[in-house]
Amino acid sequence: MDDPDLAGDRWASDVVLSDGSTIHVRPIRPDDGDGLVDFHERQSRESIYFRFFSPRPHLSDKDVHHLTNVDGIDRMAFVAERDDELLGVARYDRYGNRPVAEVAFFTDDRYNGRGIATVLLEYLAAHAREVGIARFEAQVLPSNRRMVRVFQQAGFEASSEFADGIIEVSFAIEPSESAVEAMAERAQRAERQAVVRLLEPRAVAVIGAGRDPSGIGHRVLRNLLAEPFGGSVHPVHPEAAAIAGVKAAPAVRDLPEEVDLAVICVPAAEVAKVVEECGRARIAAVVIISAGFAETGADGEAAQAEVVATARRFGVRVLGPNCLGVINTDPAIRLHATFAEISPIPGRVGLLSQSGTMGAVILERARRVGLGISSFVAVGNKADLSGNDLLLYWLDDERTDVVLLYLESFGNPRRFGRNVRRVAATKPVFAVRSGAALEMDTAGWLDDDTIDALLRQTGVVRVPTIAALLDAALVASHQPVPTGTRIAVIGNSGGSASMAADACIDAGLELAEFSPETVSATRTLRLHGRPGPNPVDLRYDATADQYAEVLAPVLVDPEVDVVLVVHAPYDTDDRGHIEAVLDRAAAEHPETTIVACIYGPHPPVTAGGVPVFDFPDEAAHAIGRYVRYASWRAGQELGEVLAVDDPDRVRAVVAATLDRPQPTTISPETARAVLAAAGLAPVPVWVLRDLDDLSGVDVAGPVAVKADHHRPGATTRELGVALDLHDADDRAEAAQEIAEAMGDHAFPMIVQPMVAAGTDVRIAIETHPIVGPVVRVGPGGGAGRFADAPRRVLPLTDLAASELVAESGVAEMLDGPATLHLVDLVRRLTAVVDAAPEIVELTCDPVIVRPDAADVVEVRITIAPVQADTSPPVRRLETSD
Repeated sequence: MDDPDLAGDRWASDVVLSDGSTIHVRPIRPDDGDGLVDFHERQSRESIYFRFFSPRPHLSDKDVHHLTNVDGIDRMAFVAERDDELLGVARYDRYGNRPVAEVAFFTDDRYNGRGIATVLLEYLAAHAREVGIARFEAQVLPSNRRMVRVFQQAGFEASSEFADGIIEVSFAIEPSESAVEAMAERAQRAERQAVVRLLEPRAVAVIGAGRDPSGIGHRVLRNLLAEPFGGSVHPVHPEAAAIAGVKAAPAVRDLPEEVDLAVICVPAAEVAKVVEECGRARIAAVVIISAGFAETGADGEAAQAEVVATARRFGVRVLGPNCLGVINTDPAIRLHATFAEISPIPGRVGLLSQSGTMGAVILERARRVGLGISSFVAVGNKADLSGNDLLLYWLDDERTDVVLLYLESFGNPRRFGRNVRRVAATKPVFAVRSGAALEMDTAGWLDDDTIDALLRQTGVVRVPTIAALLDAALVASHQPVPTGTRIAVIGNSGGSASMAADACIDAGLELAEFSPETVSATRTLRLHGRPGPNPVDLRYDATADQYAEVLAPVLVDPEVDVVLVVHAPYDTDDRGHIEAVLDRAAAEHPETTIVACIYGPHPPVTAGGVPVFDFPDEAAHAIGRYVRYASWRAGQELGEVLAVDDPDRVRAVVAATLDRPQPTTISPETARAVLAAAGLAPVPVWVLRDLDDLSGVDVAGPVAVKADHHRPGATTRELGVALDLHDADDRAEAAQEIAEAMGDHAFPMIVQPMVAAGTDVRIAIETHPIVGPVVRVGPGGGAGRFADAPRRVLPLTDLAASELVAESGVAEMLDGPATLHLVDLVRRLTAVVDAAPEIVELTCDPVIVRPDAADVVEVRITIAPVQADTSPPVRRLETSD
């Protein structure tokens, strides 16, 4: 290893521990001697004995020099620190020239059980692999159970022997699948625990809580007391003896007990100092309500960076700044740490809002429509904790069944996509995003369609309005996940039933085709004159018993997935009876999704959990969005991502052409060679650098002659294209005319065989610097320049590819076999880009699609060097949103 990077720039990073706090990990330095001595002398005699196998209350100068001086190859050590205080040390020492090293750990007794040793082992193992070490060995006293657990929890397949009173442990450090999974699982648990600090504190301090009832800090304190919070609350004020009847502490250091969460409501200029005071008081997390940071410009950004750096120094996690706060309705916690005068109904819905104002609006509306909230977080500026962390919390939160997101921007879409996909695999996620706040990020375009593609592929159902968000949540939080798209509509008003049926179709549902048994069972109750039995149109004065008589066969019909009841009460007493029928039906058929619309006064949800809407279209679209989620979730179990058979071959062809630092469009021959390396066979070409090259073209049958830079969709020689040329004279004449018409832009010119007619399609893949590769499919040729082609974000499953083709518009012109050929080609092209990330653009236009094939007629590829990620494969605190 030529550059062991002992300065630590590459290997230094912040890491989240198992308790959600952070430490800083870096290589040891020679100037760590004093810190190492202090660390050693703080530890118990037992811990020292476990580390050195002998009593050693003090380190000698020789010990300190040996422990702090490493070469980064045969000897390496990492330290974990917080506020310049060492909390752990781990090192390896190679055995001679062998690829084996002895490993040892020593962690602070005060921080046992927080995963410091495991983190340091990950760093040591990753570093050792880079310098040719393949195996670690360790000697452990049998009573040192903590160190034995470190090896077990790390996921490495260790073997051990007992000899001479010592356990000798040995394990390969190449990351096995179990080790990688264990590291990812530890990281997820740690990130989730950071949110636990926010939402499940035992004691809360409000810093900046003044006497003025209109002040933000005072309002936060009042809300905490009003719920009331399940733990203890402590206002902090330099002068007041008590606030809102609660004894106040003059400073953070004077708090009467250990506090888990601090809510900071002081001027922006004082926040960094307050965060430092919280860190010194070992407060785990802070919610910074204060504004005046990154949202205000460059000076605010600098102030925010100072706050985050201070928090990192002490291991404190930060929500905000410039945020509304957090709410947890758990009866055992009852945390209302916001200044909003809203008291949510306890329920099963988790809510994240990037806007405090909109978060308050959603909470207020949710209360009005009867939607219960499990927890609420307004993330503000997302300087540290973000929506990604909240998603991991809700993933395992037993009190949350549905997740709602109000989004305004994306900072780390890939991390968001990874986390939200895991949540959506078991819990519905609905999101509304402000179209007016679409950002053009500095790294490139991030338009609304791309974001929509990202959301859809990760299982998030995007809705257009706040009302639609809450409607979908109302259904999803009370009803089972629909098993399909087939809906039965039952009502006592022809107009309402027709409106409901139309709305269902508009929402992507399909009217169920009843079984003969259902048709027969409902015949005597239905009004006649309708073309079919669904919707089931009852008399205007239909009784609750008649609804029950219809629901009985409909709910057992295997052709029915969802039932929508639309009732216009004939008598004011009807409502209660109908609700009772709906509740009995839901209880007897818990696997079927049941939703109702009842005109006039009604509860938002019946006692038995059937959502009730004001109008049929609201109900239909809420069901449709829930069904869309159900379809995605069912498809996740079936979708597969295609990979090329020999990715190294593809990368080799691309690498041979990478000779410039900037994006470069490669030659037509090389572009086809890239596809050929992936097993694709585009229509062959002969490339002409000048007119004399025509003599080397040897192809039978009609050909096309084109300028490689011809206008898309061109079919005339003046625009660079000549088609259906049958002999050498025709080719020469066409090439000459193209050269005269286009001048310097005529070459390179290509000659290729004509292919059988079909449908022209354009497939384009472009790499977004943040989201990654995005594929679009639409009409080919000139029309493709103006078509609003749908898109998907890679990786692309077979199901996503089929959906993309179905939405492209070209599928309407293709039969079944042709569609399958197109879907297969889309998947294979995306696999090419997956195999070679240096491909930043790949466009095939036109692709001629027929029942027997999908021929790639023209392909253009742009490549660019990929900036290598030199970060070691270790756990580190990822950037926020």
